[in-house]
Amino acid sequence: MNEEMDSRNMDEMDEDVEYIDLIDEEGNSETYEVLASFPMGEVQYVAVTEAVKEAEDEESETDEDEEIPVMLLRMETDEEGNDIFVAVDDDEEAEQAFNALEELLGDEEE
Repeated sequence: MNEEMDSRNMDEMDEDVEYIDLIDEEGNSETYEVLASFPMGEVQYVAVTEAVKEAEDEESETDEDEEIPVMLLRMETDEEGNDIFVAVDDDEEAEQAFNALEELLGDEEE
């Protein structure tokens, strides 16, 4: 699944959080919150989760320990030179990228 991206900070949402719009192959757009961007070797990865609007966020209080679904995307360049995100489908690559993400997040907490 190739997805084009439009990276932006959404003023109507949280100003300290980066959001991207992902456009799927059918032209549908959905906003995601960027949790982290990190390199693994020579490849750049982005960890995202679906963005939650403030009104929805206030209605459903979530437990801090509750797990949120995270999607890992590999950044690539298409034939026109545009940055695109590609879902990581290979289990071994996904495991290595999640381990790198956990290491990165563990370093930030210390």
